[in-house]
Amino acid sequence: KETKDKPISIEVPADNFDICLDQAKKINELGDNVYVKIPITYTNGESTAKLIKKLSEDGIKLNITAIFTLKQIKNILNDIKDKQHILSIFSGRIYDIGLDASVLFKEKSDYIHANSKCLSLWASCRMAYDLIASEKAGADIITMPPALVKKITLFGKSPEEFSLDTV
Repeated sequence: KETKDKPISIEVPADNFDICLDQAKKINELGDNVYVKIPITYTNGESTAKLIKKLSEDGIKLNITAIFTLKQIKNILNDIKDKQHILSIFSGRIYDIGLDASVLFKEKSDYIHANSKCLSLWASCRMAYDLIASEKAGADIITMPPALVKKITLFGKSPEEFSLDTV
């Protein structure tokens, strides 16, 4: 109701196939603009691939979240390739473990785009520069907290000007 026709993702809080399936169907009924957010695994590490396949076959729009590896994408992509689901790659958290998320995201995004109709989402932003990095890496979507969106207005300032502002 509040988002009107803008897309919104709502995550299932459950942690097993049957309850997630039931919750996903209920969430889906909230509106045509709703994407049901499904983590790539349950908390026990088991893949949610069967759930993702079932929900996709049922015509439910998905935002598959907490993706870190190309292997995780390859495990689900064949079953969802003909739909425009969102694959949410946690770039900020990939940076947190000392890996170059911009390089790894590009690899994943290129694979997604070459093999499906799905969209790549740059998630878990840590800095405003993530917007530029996500564009260079081929992201279709980026999610940013309001504080980082506000910092985008600083883009274009010279280092000298920003140094003076800082002082």
